[in-house]
Amino acid sequence: MIHPFNERHKQMAMLAYVAFIIPLLSSEKNNSFVEYHTKQAIALVIIGLAAQGIVSIVGYWSYTLSWPFLGSVQILLVWALRLAYIGMMVAGTLNARSAEKRPLPWIGVYAEKLL
Repeated sequence: MIHPFNERHKQMAMLAYVAFIIPLLSSEKNNSFVEYHTKQAIALVIIGLAAQGIVSIVGYWSYTLSWPFLGSVQILLVWALRLAYIGMMVAGTLNARSAEKRPLPWIGVYAEKLL
């Protein structure tokens, strides 16, 4: 699909992965390319926060129930989630820089369906 854009649109799409609110407030928000990457970034933030919340709840209950081994697992999961989040931010930014509308790994298809 061909979508008209210029360098400013690429910059806004890349910026969406750092701070998705900025493209929403800019004049480029109506461009399909910027809108696509902004939706991908919003889905990344929502799913990242939900996953972090679930892991935090598991960690809380592991200490409450005196299961210390789950605390260690929780710490590993938190760092794995953070690394995956950063990796997806980088992947999305590189897609935007290359002027591609490629969904993010694992969560991009959900962003296309839900947002």
